[in-house]
Amino acid sequence: MGSNLLILGAGGHGRVVKETAVAVGKFDEIDFLDDESDISIGMCYDYQKFVSNYTYAFVALGSNKLRMKWVVKLMEAGFKIPTLIDPTAYISPSASIADGSIICAKTVINNNVIMEKGCIVRYVH
Repeated sequence: MGSNLLILGAGGHGRVVKETAVAVGKFDEIDFLDDESDISIGMCYDYQKFVSNYTYAFVALGSNKLRMKWVVKLMEAGFKIPTLIDPTAYISPSASIADGSIICAKTVINNNVIMEKGCIVRYVH
């Protein structure tokens, strides 16, 4: 099993997650699960079928409540939940960022910030 990533949600946010994951350069293969997308390899509820082929899974859903529900399900199924940090972001050495969070391009996380599981930080100008 390589360092493959399964992303739940193939909408706009999911595609940003994929671009960030590609920029990180850690994953051999990146695919989507989504209930309503033709670019996904299966439905979200099929996640357990992919545990043997994907080490990592990331939840790319906008709803905080739904995102946390899925993070827990994926962890219980045996997936590792990565933290994705775009290489163009600045992260203070004193910041703490929990699993399942994404720090998008050109964002800044200042000193002593504590981010809990499943956070989304985007640059808005």
